[in-house]
Amino acid sequence: MTEHVYARCPHGKPGDHLWVRETHHLSHHNAITYRADYNHNPFDEEECGEDCSMVGEKWRPSIHMPRWASRIDLEITRIGVERLQDISEEDAKAEGITPYKCGWSNGEMGPFSHPVLAFSDLWDSLHSAKSWDANPWVWVIEFKRVETTR
Repeated sequence: MTEHVYARCPHGKPGDHLWVRETHHLSHHNAITYRADYNHNPFDEEECGEDCSMVGEKWRPSIHMPRWASRIDLEITRIGVERLQDISEEDAKAEGITPYKCGWSNGEMGPFSHPVLAFSDLWDSLHSAKSWDANPWVWVIEFKRVETTR
């Protein structure tokens, strides 16, 4: 007989909205600047270009972003649970695994011969060495981007 365990996902349920935090800069006048919008460092005198008004300032880590400053909202469309090692090739790609030279990269290392191998290396780098081998149960959350009105 199969035993079922029911648990509430701590991240929400389908239809709930999540907001994305980004590395940012908040001026004294609450003007927000997002790190993702720059391919250079506007706070560095040698890289600031024509507008050096922010030289000497610093980026704030995403964890400190206030809700009102978020420009990306996500709507949860599906929630499930599965064993970590059951991740599919397509899901590994959705987690950010990309083609690299003759294989696949996780943004840190590569090439790997298969997207799931690249993802397993990324998982271990984020959670601890050999955590992939423990094959824990993980929440699988699918979402879509929704327009915000801020």
